[in-house]
Amino acid sequence: MKENKLTVIVVVLVALGLLSCLVIFRVRVDQMAVLYHFNKAVRVIKPTIVPARAPGEKLRLVSEEGVKISRQAGWFFKFPYPVDRVKRYDQRLRVLDGQLTQQQLPDDNQVIPRVYATWRIVDPVAFESNLKSDETEVENRLKNIISNHTGIVLGQHVLSDLVNTDRKKLKFDEIEGDILQRIQKELSEQENPYGIEVCTLGITWIKLPDEATKAVFGRMQTERETISRTLLAEGKSLRDTTIAKAQEERDRILAEGAAQAKRIRTDAEAEAAHYYDVYARNEKLAIYLRRLEAIRKIAAAASAAQRPITFVVSTKTEPFSLLERGVAENLDQKRPPELDELENVLDEAKGTAPSAKE
Repeated sequence: MKENKLTVIVVVLVALGLLSCLVIFRVRVDQMAVLYHFNKAVRVIKPTIVPARAPGEKLRLVSEEGVKISRQAGWFFKFPYPVDRVKRYDQRLRVLDGQLTQQQLPDDNQVIPRVYATWRIVDPVAFESNLKSDETEVENRLKNIISNHTGIVLGQHVLSDLVNTDRKKLKFDEIEGDILQRIQKELSEQENPYGIEVCTLGITWIKLPDEATKAVFGRMQTERETISRTLLAEGKSLRDTTIAKAQEERDRILAEGAAQAKRIRTDAEAEAAHYYDVYARNEKLAIYLRRLEAIRKIAAAASAAQRPITFVVSTKTEPFSLLERGVAENLDQKRPPELDELENVLDEAKGTAPSAKE
């Protein structure tokens, strides 16, 4: 008896489980679902993960008449099939690689950009109505749209906007943003919307066609050679100009120096002529004073060096002939008043010098 009760309980539980599968369904947080009542959408369950455009944005549907919108994941009630049926969709982002299409630039260059995009389903009703939930068809249509708008945008830019040694001259962000904006605008303005949204778009790399690579590099080499020749010519011109200015400045300085030296020489000759006139009045006195000046300089040098004066010369050697001859003999018996001081100097010199010998 107990075994029969247990069997009945198990059968009842299984029946309840099967019945519950017929009348309830579950939607996970990463899913969205559409409840169809006799093939007419009556409820959309779309848990909010990240708002499609902005926080609180209303879900866009092909026909919102009589459609209930639910924003929370969980368990929901339905009538058994074929009265009601549930269609589930993944609302996570999908990554799509665009077609590798050769694009023509305004500067006669050709490039093959690799473009990627991320997209997701935002309107499951439109997605089912127009695309029959065929993701392959969605990707093919998106690839065509991306390729068309990529060609339009790149047709407004030159190669230096895509390939440049100066990062400030690159315009990748501007190009990617323009392509994305055009794609989003086209998808939102369609009469029969696909129910999808392109969220991000980017260019991963740029390739040059094989037949155009050599021509492009040849043109770049020619441009660099032209720039090199221009810089060399400018450098040579600058060098010649600098040398010419330096030579001109040198000639000017030498001319000014020669003129100044000539003036100094003329003034010196005029000044010397005045002294020559004075010396000419008494030549021997002039010679005597010059000799005396020489002895004074020798004595001053020895005093500065703190060394005694030692002469090992003949007394006939000028100016030491003063040590042998008398003052009167040197002055032809004419004794000027200055000789008293000079004789004292000579006496001091004789006292410090040894006896002169030839």
